[in-house]
Amino acid sequence: TIPGKGVDFMENDYKWHGAPPGASDMEGEPKKEEQAKIALKELRTLRGKIRSEHE
Repeated sequence: TIPGKGVDFMENDYKWHGAPPGASDMEGEPKKEEQAKIALKELRTLRGKIRSEHE
């Protein structure tokens, strides 16, 4: 498996193993308040390749 697959700022980054988005601020990553929102948008749209029914 690929850790964080589908989310640019999480993919292949060991820091996210066992750490959900929004749990804490991590250096070089989006602010914790935005992490879950960004991750869900990227996953729902296949990184912007499709339109989400949630938009």
